[in-house]
Amino acid sequence: MLPENSNGHKKPSLSSRTLLAIANKKWHYGHLRMNWSNKSCAKVVKPRLTKGFTLIELLVVIAIIAMLMAIMMPALAQVKKLAKRIVCRSNIRQHILALNMFADQDDGKLALRDSGGWLWDIHKETVDYIIKCGAVRETFYCPVNRQQRKHPDKYWDYYGNNYSYRVTGYFWMIDTHGGRNWQPQGSGHKKWIRIMHVKNAGAAELVTDATLSDEAAYRPPDFPNGNFAKVTGGMFSRYGIYDSTSHLKNEAEPTGANIGFVDGHAIWRPFQDIERRTPDSEYPSHWW
Repeated sequence: MLPENSNGHKKPSLSSRTLLAIANKKWHYGHLRMNWSNKSCAKVVKPRLTKGFTLIELLVVIAIIAMLMAIMMPALAQVKKLAKRIVCRSNIRQHILALNMFADQDDGKLALRDSGGWLWDIHKETVDYIIKCGAVRETFYCPVNRQQRKHPDKYWDYYGNNYSYRVTGYFWMIDTHGGRNWQPQGSGHKKWIRIMHVKNAGAAELVTDATLSDEAAYRPPDFPNGNFAKVTGGMFSRYGIYDSTSHLKNEAEPTGANIGFVDGHAIWRPFQDIERRTPDSEYPSHWW
């Protein structure tokens, strides 16, 4: 007879052989599951999700970078300008050193040779000697003068071999063999240099930045002291190139000029301390 359950129904009984078979199957499948789970190759690793930038966060970062650049760019531009000003001053010191070396060979006397009518014209023989002392062509031009940097060959070989001088980027306060046809105006009793053994050599200007203006064509109120960026001369008549002051704030005003003295030192002189030194009859106006 079949045994009864709690509900009074008969439930079938299993033979011992059947029960043993069922037990063997359970052990077999359980053993397989255990072995499979221990195999490292069968592990399933879920990928970790990393949080990225949202669009708003990216825009905020870009805005911050733009603000920092807006703050830093003017400062970097100013540093670059100051660096070029220092290079220009170094050029002037190098020229003065070479002139002192030249004068020491002749009891302090400079070679007084005729040149062009503007103060940045210097005789080729003087240029050649300065180069022998270690200078190169680039040192004869201020690194911030755009026109001379753009047309270096035209300034260096001004009119080819037809003239005995070169057009440079600096004023040379050296007298000529026959004497210059005008004397410096303004305060300070400036004089042309003929010998390097002068009294108060630390106050005697010898080489300065070229600061010149056209007061004939450009007048107040827009140009109180003329135009410093558009000066018409031989370069304009031959090539259509305006001559220009080196350290410009704008066309109506320079920022200043480097001034080199006989004793070899050089300083930066702001434009408010610079005077026009040419008489009214001379063109263009020369400032230092």
